[in-house]
Amino acid sequence: MSGFILKGKYALHKKIKQDRIGWLWSASLRTTGAAISVREYRPNFCHPSIVQKIQDAVLQTAELKHPNIVRIIDSVFTPDKRFFIVYDTPYQGSLTEVLQRIKKFPLYDSQKIILEIARALEHAHQRRCLHGALNPENIDILANGEIKLRNFYIDQLLNSFLLAKGQNLLNTAYLAPEQIRGEPLSKATDVLALGALFYLLLSGRPPYPVITSLPQILKNYLRAPEKLTIILPDIPLYIEDIIGKALQQRARHRQQSIAEFVGDLRQKKVTIAVEELKRRDAAGPPPGRNKSGAERPATPAASPPVYANPPDNDNIWQTRVKNLAGRHALAMPKEETPAQPPEPPESFLEKDSVHKLLVFALLGVFAGLLALFINALFFNSFNSAPRIEIPDVLRLPRDTAVLILENQGLRVQFGGYVDNPDITPNYIVETKPAAGRIVKKGRIVVVYAGQQTEGLSAPNLIEHTLQSAGPLAADRGLTINVVEQVYSNKYIRHQIISQSPLAGETVKRGDKINVTVSDGYPVRLSVKEKTADQITVTLFMQNEPDWEPQNVVVYLQDRKNRRKYAEKFLQPGDKDRLEISADASSVIEVYYFNDLAFKAELKYLNEPE
Repeated sequence: MSGFILKGKYALHKKIKQDRIGWLWSASLRTTGAAISVREYRPNFCHPSIVQKIQDAVLQTAELKHPNIVRIIDSVFTPDKRFFIVYDTPYQGSLTEVLQRIKKFPLYDSQKIILEIARALEHAHQRRCLHGALNPENIDILANGEIKLRNFYIDQLLNSFLLAKGQNLLNTAYLAPEQIRGEPLSKATDVLALGALFYLLLSGRPPYPVITSLPQILKNYLRAPEKLTIILPDIPLYIEDIIGKALQQRARHRQQSIAEFVGDLRQKKVTIAVEELKRRDAAGPPPGRNKSGAERPATPAASPPVYANPPDNDNIWQTRVKNLAGRHALAMPKEETPAQPPEPPESFLEKDSVHKLLVFALLGVFAGLLALFINALFFNSFNSAPRIEIPDVLRLPRDTAVLILENQGLRVQFGGYVDNPDITPNYIVETKPAAGRIVKKGRIVVVYAGQQTEGLSAPNLIEHTLQSAGPLAADRGLTINVVEQVYSNKYIRHQIISQSPLAGETVKRGDKINVTVSDGYPVRLSVKEKTADQITVTLFMQNEPDWEPQNVVVYLQDRKNRRKYAEKFLQPGDKDRLEISADASSVIEVYYFNDLAFKAELKYLNEPE
């Protein structure tokens, strides 16, 4: 259906986007012609009880008026049980669509986007409203570059409904563990999603694989994602620390508010390290405080207001505005000026004392300004010389030592291991130049660590990628040997599935750890013909004999749009292939159910031999 009038006020033109929730319409106001957008929900979300909860949420978010928020101006439940939400902003594209074109953002642009999103979240949190479903699909990028957030709290309600039904949740890569477990949410829930978005903008992928298995998602949060400093070696370490804290499994170990997250970014360090929070957590809260460290309230906090949906849907917004106007119409009482007692006559002695005090005060101010001036000259003179003293990092863990040296503006190079029975293995034995030397900023400092010669055990490499497992093995003088690559629908490509020797078993320096690595889903692409403008490829797909039946969907995105190209249902052991002719700049995506199994930009494929 296209080109119909909703509620006599909104002209719906055409569907411009669809997803699991429903469809997004381009629309306009009939009175002014202003462009807007309308979201229509799929029938499974149009049960009256669900609609009522969404409409209550719409009322609770009516106060959110911010330049970075797409406001909801109406909601309509038609007699034929179709449900619509009307937004005040036209849809011109989402962050997802932008990332499909440019993959990732540089650090400066990523920080700018995150700060824009943070402003909208902080505005909502001040009004006791969480987003609960912050993800690239709910972030609009307008044609003029403005960034706006959609669907505060509403998509979280839909996820709660899907969780209760045992169905796949929406955008699981950005959900916090407490959401998956059905626990109460807090500001820290949105902090985790903001950290995951920051990781996505910088690296081009979310911190954890996009999967639908809830137990596996919870398991992912038990380990840190792949380090950003491995993916992007030039990124500042403090960015990784801030994002790592935001992605903690326990909400109380994250930044406790958006303001704290932004404060960490501005200070270029985390306010309180995760290790310190865990130490305090283990020690228990002090008397009179709860587990988060905040003072226990004397009385229970008032719950957020829940507004019933008025029977007359046309007056829903006028009623809300009147209530808000009445709330703020309290008159402030006038302050009465107390009568001042008559001042006693000033004596000559008191007048002379005042003069002396003024003279001494002026002298004191002059001396202070002079001291500040001299201090500023000394400070600038000292800072103009780019020389620093090498700190003493002997007998410190290698990672800690590297962090201290880099924070001093030095570059660190690992020189190798030294036999020293008096030094704990992997702790610093020696630095060159030695501690205390005055060197120029940016000087390379070579560090040497003690090595373990007895009782060495194999590290746990399972679920690590080959890239992130390398340093873990190298720290023990071990090497990784890939003995087999197998298809897997549980482990992403290049992730380690098994290892030998097992984690914890005794090894010696120089030993090899044999690993089996995931080759991802069994999808491959070969080029048949290629010209400057057109390309023909063959897409091979299969289902492993020991897997469950797989629904495989192929999407093709060209310069005009993104469309479903084909859909196949593969039984265990089935194989299939497609021949696809498309524009040379097209992108092919293959999904096994909801998991992205394969993605390729055709312009980067080699020509057939």
